[in-house]
Amino acid sequence: MLLFLLGRQILAQNYEITFLGIPVVYVRLEKSEINHDNHLSFQYKAETTSLFSKIFLVRNNYFLKMDEDLKGILTFEKKILQKNLKQHLITEYRKDSILYSNGEQRPVNGRVHNMLSLIVALTKEKEDVPLMYLLEIEGEFFDATVLPVFKDGEVIRWEIRTEKKGGWPVLKETDLFTSRLGDPSAFRSITVDISKQMIVEAHFSISRYKLSAKLVDEKP
Repeated sequence: MLLFLLGRQILAQNYEITFLGIPVVYVRLEKSEINHDNHLSFQYKAETTSLFSKIFLVRNNYFLKMDEDLKGILTFEKKILQKNLKQHLITEYRKDSILYSNGEQRPVNGRVHNMLSLIVALTKEKEDVPLMYLLEIEGEFFDATVLPVFKDGEVIRWEIRTEKKGGWPVLKETDLFTSRLGDPSAFRSITVDISKQMIVEAHFSISRYKLSAKLVDEKP
């Protein structure tokens, strides 16, 4: 156990998500590095503020396991507790297929990202040049074009555009954060500090809804 703890480093960043300038959700992103298997693990914890919880409760957890180079996702698990929805789904990414814990599966050729692993991967992209990725979001596939729109030293802002490629949903209903992630009509941007390999802020808007997330705290 002592050797495990010595080889394990946990880094955490805390973000505040606002809607119309009002804080509605706090997100904690934790990164755990376990040296002996060369994989990285990430956990997103999303919880509504005490005031907004009275309107729409959210206590969701999302877990990622990725290759050390962050070029692809290996497993994804979500545990959802939000208003009118309790859900648990595990997704396993193999070279030629994606398996879901509800019994569904999808064929795939090569490595893919989902949206949460993609924004983590962008913290390691040092060249501000257009990039292309294949995204999978709960059974649906998208071509993602990632464009650098701003750079200042080690800080890069990326815009993520999507185009539906194929597939179909594995769930009849999904959680609030996943429901519109791949929508081609949405605007998405992510700002990263590549010197710290850290997300600084993010913006998501669709129709009249605009959400912003900003880093408020970081801890080793």
